[in-house]
Amino acid sequence: MACALAAGAAAAAEDREPETKVLAAGRAAMERELPDEALALCLRGLETYPGSAALHHEAARALLDLGQPGTAARHLETALEVHPDHVPSLVALALVRSEEGRLEEAARLLGKAIELEPRNAAARHDLAVVEARRGNLQAAIAEFRRAAELAPKECKVKYGLGSALEKMGKLEEARAELEAVERGESEADRWQLEQRIRHAENQLSVSGR
Repeated sequence: MACALAAGAAAAAEDREPETKVLAAGRAAMERELPDEALALCLRGLETYPGSAALHHEAARALLDLGQPGTAARHLETALEVHPDHVPSLVALALVRSEEGRLEEAARLLGKAIELEPRNAAARHDLAVVEARRGNLQAAIAEFRRAAELAPKECKVKYGLGSALEKMGKLEEARAELEAVERGESEADRWQLEQRIRHAENQLSVSGR
């Protein structure tokens, strides 16, 4: 019985080997910044493996790079129909919904992704951004802090946290986050946040607070 199960598992893995190769080729094309090639590879792969959540997700990544969010969303929805717990598709679809202004749905998708992978720093960062856009600054700060714990060297997390703190009027904490980022890392973001903090400090000085 054990031998039969082992043989079945080996056969299943062999059956999926072409899918794995197509997926790897698609990802390699994306790394080389060739989304057209990646999309063509994934679409060919989906002809054989229409139920592959990973291939649908990779096709969606290419489509987003090509400026086709609507078609990308349909691939992501299909991925989640066949694999509801596919975290990369949950996070990617949340990004599309956020860009569409459907922030409540984006937050729900990211919440599910975090429930499945609590240590997913990218999902927590994205949820923090969504919560900030919804005006839930306390929730945004909490998620930015969790993301920072998981990815302490990620500059966009520090800038996001600093920005949310600045909007809350917590200028000393915001400046601390700004100063924690090494020089040379995303200078445009650094400059923008620094100007906002200085403006807020000047406003407080003028008002005598």
